[in-house]
Amino acid sequence: MNKKRILVITSARSDFGILSGLIIKLKKNKRFITKILASGSHYSIKYGLTINELSQNNLKADFSIPLNYRNDSIKSNLSNISKVFISFADLIMKNSFDIIILLGDRYETFAFAIVSSFFKLPIAHIHGGELSMGSLDDAMRHSITKLSHVHFVSTSTYKKRVIQLGETPQNVYNVGSLGVENLKSIKLLSKNSIEKKLKIKFKK
Repeated sequence: MNKKRILVITSARSDFGILSGLIIKLKKNKRFITKILASGSHYSIKYGLTINELSQNNLKADFSIPLNYRNDSIKSNLSNISKVFISFADLIMKNSFDIIILLGDRYETFAFAIVSSFFKLPIAHIHGGELSMGSLDDAMRHSITKLSHVHFVSTSTYKKRVIQLGETPQNVYNVGSLGVENLKSIKLLSKNSIEKKLKIKFKK
């Protein structure tokens, strides 16, 4: 059996927290060879070195593209985008992937989508069609949608919006929210454990 090679890209705690459950399931599926590329703020001390959260989920980054977050200026952000362009292009030329999985709307994610499109690599985009009022995120998210080939949205409203953007309806799937899906695997603390942890005593 010819296994499909999947590359999942995570650029921050925000997307990894949502993607982690999916990555674990893909890793267990023998039909796929699933690799992880960690980039963005994962390697930033300023943002808490969230790359460590991968190991806490028994995962590791197969590839890394650390970026500079010493300040949040426009020039710094554009410099990070430039680094993604060059570094990710080099990575793609040295490795073979069948599909790239991207989530959300970060500018780093947009940069990965641009490079993937230049190499004609299919993109599966998660959480497209959503809106962030008054934010540049919408432009990034919708641009990623236009560069993607398969769309996994979380509501029927978002599915409609992705189709309105001109995407093929047969390639847009309303699968619900990965974040909500992940709640199923969370182990809740008992009342006694919470009392002990917080050093309090609940009333009846």
